[in-house]
Amino acid sequence: MKRIIKSDIIPETLQNAPVPTNVKQVDKDIYRADDVCKQLLEDQHYQCAYCECRITKEYNDVEHYRPKSIYYWLGHNWKNLLYACDFCNRTCKNDLFPLKDESKRVTVPGNLEEEEPLILNPTSEDPTAHIRYNRHMLIGITDQGRTTIDLFKLNQRPVLIHDREQLFELYHRELSTLKNVRKLLESPDLPPESRAILVEISNLSSASIEQYKSKDTPYSGMLVNQ
Repeated sequence: MKRIIKSDIIPETLQNAPVPTNVKQVDKDIYRADDVCKQLLEDQHYQCAYCECRITKEYNDVEHYRPKSIYYWLGHNWKNLLYACDFCNRTCKNDLFPLKDESKRVTVPGNLEEEEPLILNPTSEDPTAHIRYNRHMLIGITDQGRTTIDLFKLNQRPVLIHDREQLFELYHRELSTLKNVRKLLESPDLPPESRAILVEISNLSSASIEQYKSKDTPYSGMLVNQ
């Protein structure tokens, strides 16, 4: 999971949307409008907000962080919307929204700051404060981190584990290459031709490392959180 910087510019459809007074007034044609989907996907670099897998508009969901079935008045609220893969949204989370203290749940418009959610919201919280990594596996270091990992099965889904492991290995292979090349470049006796080749290899490795760590790369949250 990685931090998501959400656009301050609210999509026009949501700017003009009414605030629902009950769950039946939550309109999917509003929160799933084209301009909403487009902005969410761009803000999230076309990755699921929870598991970081690559997503597109098709076959994935606009997800309500606080479920619309409970928090109906947030059904058209920009800050409450994320883009999530079908598995995270429908199979794992659905209408679940666990709190540290259920007695503090807000079920009518009120002060949401009284709640203490156990699911991380990567648009308002830094996941690195709650989740660490052992190689490509996630470790929760807070109740929120552990609940998020367990709820979304982030350490149980074979495709996620495989893809994270592959990125981890590629990243560390490039780090090793860069370290070795830079050590060779320290030699004062290198022929100019050899030095030029090593400099090129060094530049390519550095570029690969930066690409692996880029927010555009799925699972790169792992690499800035070792």
